[in-house]
Amino acid sequence: MHFFEATILTGLLLLAGCATSTIQTRKAQNIIAYNAFSPEVWKLVDQGQIKVGMNTNAVFIAWGRPSKILTDESSNRLISTWIYYGSWVESIPYWSYTPNRYGWGTYDHRVLPCARTYVRAEVVFQDDHVIQWRTFPSPADQAR
Repeated sequence: MHFFEATILTGLLLLAGCATSTIQTRKAQNIIAYNAFSPEVWKLVDQGQIKVGMNTNAVFIAWGRPSKILTDESSNRLISTWIYYGSWVESIPYWSYTPNRYGWGTYDHRVLPCARTYVRAEVVFQDDHVIQWRTFPSPADQAR
């Protein structure tokens, strides 16, 4: 294999590793767990939906890897909360001043795009099964 071919192959492998996780890819990677679900759970997972009673495998396939996992123990039972973050771009207006060679300057109104994150959803598990979940609207949607 020539250097050029090896470089292209390495680049393609790196890009494949950075590919976005989808329900189909997560299902293929966890096919044994997926096949153990009931037909009702298959249908929900395939639509990217979850419900109370699902196990962590079903939620992972439906929604993907959580952004953060919090754990707690209560009455000898393990409680886990999966947090999913979302993001939006907020436009921050500001003024800029540009001096010129005559001592005068101009002010320009500009907008700075700023990436923001928020908690998009949380899923609470007790003994590896969903006992509660909720989603939150994007702050960008609330501002409209």
